[in-house]
Amino acid sequence: MTMRLKGWHRLWIFMSLIYMCLIIVYCFIEFPKPERIAHKDEFYKKLSKQSLAMLHENGPWNDYAHPKAPPVGDDNFLDRLAGIKVAKRPTVSKEEWDNAAPIPKSGGVPDNSGWIPDKKDDPLGLLDDPIKIEMPNGHTIFFLNKFKKVEMESAANEYWTIVKNEANKERIHLVLYAFLFWLFPCLGLYLLGWGIRWVYQGFKSK
Repeated sequence: MTMRLKGWHRLWIFMSLIYMCLIIVYCFIEFPKPERIAHKDEFYKKLSKQSLAMLHENGPWNDYAHPKAPPVGDDNFLDRLAGIKVAKRPTVSKEEWDNAAPIPKSGGVPDNSGWIPDKKDDPLGLLDDPIKIEMPNGHTIFFLNKFKKVEMESAANEYWTIVKNEANKERIHLVLYAFLFWLFPCLGLYLLGWGIRWVYQGFKSK
């Protein structure tokens, strides 16, 4: 027995296929790639304690590199997440900060700062220039320069694995939402056509 499709059924199938093609094109254009995943603070929270202990406090959560700068943001980031002790920098009032002499071109601390950094005051090397590693997604990770290159690369790879896992999650969400965006409009169109046909047959029978 051959199944015959009426004109409006064929029209519905044709429109559904065209709409599906548009959805596929959109998914292809917006398909999440790790390189497109913007950095999120929660990525750092997923790092191991060993990797967290390698991060420099002058990274994304601290905009000041000046050794006498007051705490900005979450200065206890490493304390809270990695459970390690971070050398605390002396805090100054806003007035003292505004009146401080500028940092000389040769680097170092202004003469009137009243505090000269010493290794014993900075056991973690937080005052040393950090090692920066730029990731494929454009995010820069700041590492303490006391660690070996292979250790920093290992931590960077761990971060990148987290980014790739995030990309996989977004891919699943995109495909799921794309299917739903295709399914419900197609079902709505079918029901609309069926309803119009039902109403038309009612007028025609009279």
